[in-house]
Amino acid sequence: MMFIQPWQFEGINASEFRRRFQICRTKEWQLRKDNILRVGTHYMRTGLSSRSAILYNPVTCEYALKLMTQG
Repeated sequence: MMFIQPWQFEGINASEFRRRFQICRTKEWQLRKDNILRVGTHYMRTGLSSRSAILYNPVTCEYALKLMTQG
């Protein structure tokens, strides 16, 4: 498992993530809920609030989504 350090993280925002992987907002939420996309590995929040913006790591997300479709 690969963990991302905040100072190494170059992420994309949620709308760019959805556009790049061609998914809707509901599917994005479901992937996080089902623990396919994990905080600290695939994404991180920009603040402490549960409503703060999310930044995704496109490389680790692509790998997780490929594994999900192979299963």
